[in-house]
Amino acid sequence: MTQEISRGEFSSWNAYKQHYGIHDLIEVIDPISNNILSTLQLLDEAEEKAIQLPYEQNLPLLIE
Repeated sequence: MTQEISRGEFSSWNAYKQHYGIHDLIEVIDPISNNILSTLQLLDEAEEKAIQLPYEQNLPLLIE
């Protein structure tokens, strides 16, 4: 997912964080399980992870 955010203008995720001064504000956590819900299989990998992580940690998720 970090590759999608930093793609284009920046050479890496670290360059992106450094440019915007957010290196201490964001922690990237991958989902523990690869056991993705069957309905998520229609999405790309980054979207699956974005939904799977809050699901695993019982957190709310707002999707626009």
